[in-house]
Amino acid sequence: MTDYQKQSLYDYLALGASLYIPTSRPDLISCVHSPEITALKSIILCLEDAVLESEREQSLHRFAELLKFGLPQTKVFVRPKDPNLLYKILQLDGIEQVYGFVLPKVSLENISQYTELLSQHKAFKLMPTLETKAVLLQTKLERLKLALEPLKESIICLRVGANDLFALLGIKRMPGQSIYNSPLRTALDQIILCFRSEGYYVSAPVYDFIEDMETLKSELKQDINYGLLSKTAIHPRQVAVIEAHYQVEQVELEQAQAILEEQAKAVFQFNAQMCEPSVHQAWAEQTLVRAEIYGIKP
Repeated sequence: MTDYQKQSLYDYLALGASLYIPTSRPDLISCVHSPEITALKSIILCLEDAVLESEREQSLHRFAELLKFGLPQTKVFVRPKDPNLLYKILQLDGIEQVYGFVLPKVSLENISQYTELLSQHKAFKLMPTLETKAVLLQTKLERLKLALEPLKESIICLRVGANDLFALLGIKRMPGQSIYNSPLRTALDQIILCFRSEGYYVSAPVYDFIEDMETLKSELKQDINYGLLSKTAIHPRQVAVIEAHYQVEQVELEQAQAILEEQAKAVFQFNAQMCEPSVHQAWAEQTLVRAEIYGIKP
């Protein structure tokens, strides 16, 4: 693993549960600077779907006031409505405090606009969101992957907009329903096969039922099995649950260390499982970084 790959992996795993906060909140400044929020690993300030069209300009003004006041140390991302709003945001005083941008509804139609705007702002980290019809059609998904190539070095991960994808199918998620028990499981499979093989990381979609922690926990286990080690959160209550699942089991840590051992055999048995360093190295390196960031499960 190169130094660049190690840094990319660390940046991705360090996102944790990214909490969405609408910029339409009248108390935006005090909210963002509250101890509950400043303790988070990353937040996403939303100027897109979480804001009514009639409140967009006022929300942009509130965000500009927040920039004047100053941002906390946590990683702050901004989600504009579209490339036109991103252009306005990039002109704001203090915008350099922002860690990066979530690019919503990335498509073959708008990716060139995003690329042109961000070509002069390469310091920002990016998280394009896959939530358009292109995600549901494998041929278009492959084309979208090629279109994202100019931005690749700035992309921490790709986010999956499950609710937008559900909307395209005319359905909504029901209580107790995991994403893996829905038609979107196929779309998620396609995204992982298309993008992970090219070195992109993928963030798991939101579970939008705040009180149902049991389904959230069940979904998180599947997220981890799929290699999705960052997840959107819509309420602070979800954050601790999500990040606790990223802790590493002691036996996983020992297995990863054995795989990365310089004198490891080409194939060996560990805890009744075959280990093969040549194919398990990426998992092992990822596991050690997870342990560094989130610790070991008690």
